Amino acid sequence: LEVAVKALAGENDQLRADLEQYRARDYVPGQVVDQLVEELQALVESLTNPNAKAKVDEAVKDAMVVIDSAELRQGCDEAFAAADTDNGGTLSILEFGPCAKKLFVETVGWELLDKQLVYLFNQFDADKDGTLDPNEFHDFFRYLVLVVTKVQAEGYQDAESMPAPEGTLPFVEFEKLNAMVDGLGDSDAKARCMARMVELTAMLHSADFVSQSIATFKWADADGSGALDVYEFCPAARQCILRWLSEDVADAQLHEAFIAFDTNGDRKLSATEFVQFLQYCAVRTVRQSCELILEAKEMTGGNAEGSAADTAFQDLVEFVTNLEQPEAKRRCMADLQQVRTLLQSDSFLDAVVSGFVDADANSSGRLTLDEFAPVAAAVVGRHFDEVLGVSTLFKLFAEFDANCDGSIDVVEYETFVKYLVALVTRRRCEAVVETVKWESPETNPALARRRELEATVASVADAPTRAECGGLIDQLDAAMEHANFVVGCAAAFLTADFS
Repeated sequence: LEVAVKALAGENDQLRADLEQYRARDYVPGQVVDQLVEELQALVESLTNPNAKAKVDEAVKDAMVVIDSAELRQGCDEAFAAADTDNGGTLSILEFGPCAKKLFVETVGWELLDKQLVYLFNQFDADKDGTLDPNEFHDFFRYLVLVVTKVQAEGYQDAESMPAPEGTLPFVEFEKLNAMVDGLGDSDAKARCMARMVELTAMLHSADFVSQSIATFKWADADGSGALDVYEFCPAARQCILRWLSEDVADAQLHEAFIAFDTNGDRKLSATEFVQFLQYCAVRTVRQSCELILEAKEMTGGNAEGSAADTAFQDLVEFVTNLEQPEAKRRCMADLQQVRTLLQSDSFLDAVVSGFVDADANSSGRLTLDEFAPVAAAVVGRHFDEVLGVSTLFKLFAEFDANCDGSIDVVEYETFVKYLVALVTRRRCEAVVETVKWESPETNPALARRRELEATVASVADAPTRAECGGLIDQLDAAMEHANFVVGCAAAFLTADFS
């Protein structure tokens, strides 16, 4: 980072001037913390809502106790020791960076940009020796506690001042959602959608939503100007849309969104405008969930409402809707779309009729228990590797004999097949979730360690050594892809699995 900044400074007169001005500025240890304490105290005095004022005042008092506590110092020392990978007694920016990023994500929910990281490092490097000693790092720790408190306080401050006024995009989208749900009539789908809307309303009026929105806004506001230009808005908006809607949108769409939410046309988004964008995303998320609920109803068909197939599809939609990993949710939603297309196709109906005719040994147009049981056992065994007992087969037969006439007609058989499709899709989605876990460094420690290894090699200054280490990583990758590696893992697993 230092090399990159110097390179840029050589080509940019303004940047060089800013750097020189920054280097010349005197820094007093503890100054940043003291300034933040003063800001918090001023914030408490400015609040007019008694409840919010009491909560913020209590939070500030608690923070003041924490920043001078022995427990904080102990936690700080432990974090310092973990970050000091070369045991040099000080932290370089390469050691401080991962530690600071992790702490900000865990405490405030902010993903620090590189230039914010450099700014923080220089802010607390009191002696300007290019490293942070334990006392300077402790100063950073105290600052972090106060940042968390300030984010919470501003959330209380803004909770009542940022509704979605009539005529704004989130308000209009909510009205569309309300109209869609009202048009469903009295049905189980409407009840489910109404429950989602109640949850949405409670969330949009909560202090936590606004406080998290303000935190996201401040993370996106890289230059600290108090407003977002289009270059600051796009990365934050893309991350929010991916997290909530599991959609990867193009730059052109993000630019259109920026223009749509820039209500005063000043080519910047204020905190209020950005919160309205997040409110819009939240409403769209619930609308997406309601659309999935309706799709599940379409997939089971009107004659199967309340059946096991209907329940299975609703459970499947609930599972997909609640997925937090964007990539897993995106893949599972794609699977749902494929299943919907399949169930509405002529080939699916042909397969159902063909299976029914094959099972109907006496050509009566209905399946008795003796005809249904072998088909059900074979299908479940093929897709789930399970052996159904006699009592389970009796229960399945009774479940799908909707008119209780002691036999299953072709419509009831179709509902049974759809039930199996829902279960198979749920299994596939669960497998997708596990696959995504292994593909993500956040949940797979092996991939995380692999990235750390690459970063370590990239930081080696000596070119021949860097090339040699890169060769070792290539050999590692080749070894792990070799068949003998898989066989060795399997052998080790079987040896350990003594039970």
